[in-house]
Amino acid sequence: MKAVVTGGTGFIGSALVRHLYTHDHDIKVLGRRTGVSTNESIKDIMSDINILDLDLQNYSQLCQQVRDADVIYHLAAESHVAKSIENPEPFIKTNILGTMNILNAAMDMGVKNFVHISSCEVYGETDLNHLQSEDTSPLRPKSPYAASKGGADTLAQSYISTYGYPIVIVRPCNNYGPWQHHEKVVPRFIRQFLRNANVTVHGEGGQEREWIYVEDCAEAIYRSTFITPGVYNIGTGSTCNINMLANMLKTCIPDSKSKIIYTTDREGQVKAFQLDGRKFAEATNWKAQTIFNKGIVQTIQWYRKYYGTQ
Repeated sequence: MKAVVTGGTGFIGSALVRHLYTHDHDIKVLGRRTGVSTNESIKDIMSDINILDLDLQNYSQLCQQVRDADVIYHLAAESHVAKSIENPEPFIKTNILGTMNILNAAMDMGVKNFVHISSCEVYGETDLNHLQSEDTSPLRPKSPYAASKGGADTLAQSYISTYGYPIVIVRPCNNYGPWQHHEKVVPRFIRQFLRNANVTVHGEGGQEREWIYVEDCAEAIYRSTFITPGVYNIGTGSTCNINMLANMLKTCIPDSKSKIIYTTDREGQVKAFQLDGRKFAEATNWKAQTIFNKGIVQTIQWYRKYYGTQ
């Protein structure tokens, strides 16, 4: 299978690329290298895959690069909530207009399979007594980032209904694991503990999140290639709030002298996320293989080995 992965040097994208590589697929990576996206995460397989630094706004080049693909996995996106509040424009340009361009290129070049990777952020606030359903829950984004991802989702859905283009849209819960950028909460906390720096929790720390190990997410995305077009949540049912996460990490890094301190909450933050993932699990027979405690230990070991006390 010839696979094109946009954003394939990012956190989730590189995990997907490594997963596709183990299945012996022909892989082409499209995207721009940024502070959160580098070739480092796939350097051990770079000689066997095709990596192109390509702007999603360059439509003619997109067409040229996807014309022989069997499937496109679209992960390229701006993904920082706080930065989207400071300046929404790059998020609209990349996440909505970039998605439109890659969809149009895929249709024009006759690519038969398209998987769009979205985010649980599109739902906004979650009542933990009622899981978010891809079929019945409204989209209520709380930040320009979330709004841009929601806009890309609805654009992709319109291509299904208007043009009959077979698109699978997946909304994973919160990913964690090796190679995640240090601006995200799990690697930020781990590196603060390893450096004996104060561990900063925004707000009161009660924000609830549902977690998925990135390698499990890569397997889920791969399986989505073979299911009926539509929207699917990728959930694990494994939840942990930010206070619990900080204290778990403190227990797992007992030699750290760090203290947990509390700062002002960030704008645009959602208090709780939890997805109803039954539709996807039933369609793919997928189940997360990494329990949260085990995944956290593996992630600490990776960051300790890769970064040390930096």
